[in-house]
Amino acid sequence: MESAKKSAAEFQLLRLEERIGNGEHQLLTAQLDELKRRWATPRWNTIKRSYTAYDVVTKRGSLPSTYDSSIMGQKLFNLIKKHQAAGSAITTYDTAGRKPRSAYVSGWTCSSLATTTNEVSPDLADYPYNTVPDQVERIWKAEKHHDRKQWDARSKLSLEDKMKTPYKDYLMPIVADGDAGHGGLTTVMKLAKLFAESGAAAFHIEDQLQGAKKCGHLAGKVVVSTSEQIDRLVAARFQLDVMNAELLLMARTDSFGARLINSTVDVRDHEFILGVTDASLSPLAEDLSTMEADGVAKATIDAFESSWLETVRLVTIDEAAVEHLTRHGASQQDIDAYVSEVQTSPNTSMTARRQLVQKLVNQPFYFSCEVPRTREGFYRFRGSLETVTKRLLAFAPYAELLAAETSTPDLAVARQLAHPIKQAYPDRGLVYNLSPSFNWDGVMSLEKLKDFTTDLAQCGYVLQIVALGGFHSTARMIAELSNRFKDEGMLAYVELIQRPERQLKADILTHQKWSGIEYYQGILDSIRSGNSSMKMTGADSTEHQF
Repeated sequence: MESAKKSAAEFQLLRLEERIGNGEHQLLTAQLDELKRRWATPRWNTIKRSYTAYDVVTKRGSLPSTYDSSIMGQKLFNLIKKHQAAGSAITTYDTAGRKPRSAYVSGWTCSSLATTTNEVSPDLADYPYNTVPDQVERIWKAEKHHDRKQWDARSKLSLEDKMKTPYKDYLMPIVADGDAGHGGLTTVMKLAKLFAESGAAAFHIEDQLQGAKKCGHLAGKVVVSTSEQIDRLVAARFQLDVMNAELLLMARTDSFGARLINSTVDVRDHEFILGVTDASLSPLAEDLSTMEADGVAKATIDAFESSWLETVRLVTIDEAAVEHLTRHGASQQDIDAYVSEVQTSPNTSMTARRQLVQKLVNQPFYFSCEVPRTREGFYRFRGSLETVTKRLLAFAPYAELLAAETSTPDLAVARQLAHPIKQAYPDRGLVYNLSPSFNWDGVMSLEKLKDFTTDLAQCGYVLQIVALGGFHSTARMIAELSNRFKDEGMLAYVELIQRPERQLKADILTHQKWSGIEYYQGILDSIRSGNSSMKMTGADSTEHQF
């Protein structure tokens, strides 16, 4: 990498006539050789790419840039490998968490508190796509600021004192929420570019449909086809490769509770798509559209749709096939042969499944996934642990980290999911969302609560995110302080805030120092002299009370 950088720098310093021809050819060759060597290293040789090194290098330009995010990506990667070897986990709190080993910037937090338009809403990913990268950049700049403060303070210590004084690693890798990519493939690429430029170490992209995207813990989710999600991952990786940025990609599936899918184009999804076996049924979407065109009241249309979904039985094509074979007198041997065939080849298309049924019994086989489609055109889908497992196995070649949203914090489910993935891709890091959307107090005992994160780590969940931990803890403290302050005044503040800060030896106790007053006073002292009466750290500063 260094040789390629050197070649690029030298190229820019050549006279124009020296660049033309041999100069540019030598630079392109050096960059190609460097990238091929890089992709052959253990860090990269398990990542699948559908493009070549030439495709990447020709899109870079003659002066490639470098990014802080590459260093932080390497740092996070090394942390993950360390914890994988130890069977432990990295705890990633929301950005307001105290002393986490990494930071997490969630789309929910940004959507509800800090969009770039200052418009707040539920987590629908309908905010501008630079919203989360902007928050990442703000946090990364803050981390670097506190690192500079510490570096300045420690530079004044003797070697002996440095060895005695605790060193705090302020430069924590930041993991960010990329939602569903915020658009088409070029938007996914632009989003990846913003994350690389903002200082993120990793970001995740989920398999929901942009435009219908919802928080992973809400109902009504629509997933995209397996191939569409893979295209997003490839697009993001291509952009990072063009930038020579070493961020980690996390592929997330929200298919566990999904009931809809946007298309049937990918045969890998066919076994989970639902349809009907009653040929007399007319398409639901057409009925709804006709009622709307005829001016039928909205409440009546809604009631019709609800009744239709409650009374019409939806099945997978395999369930329909077994019922059809049984109804038309197929032998148990033939039925078992069908089941064995589709289990052995789960990516068999619906067309091939129909042909197999027809081969076993020569009777018309009716199964339609078109009839129950929604008014928006979405297909009915059966999300499950099996769906999640299959999707993550399909995404694994393209991403270093894998995650799934589940409906409850269930250790048994987590184990079931982890086992096949770790068998097939032992180097991939599993990620678990310790989400406040779960009612933790109502789903497990105190002892299980205490051991849950350790048990997850032993299953291979090396990165564990408390997505809204900072948000909820801050809100809870504000609520408690407000309730007590009206009766107890500053006693409430001292007991709830200032005294615990002192007991915890929290930097924020002396918030002026924490914000960098001493650091900036040192800068001003270097620039000018004779300003002692204007020193921010002078005797009049209230910080001296602590």
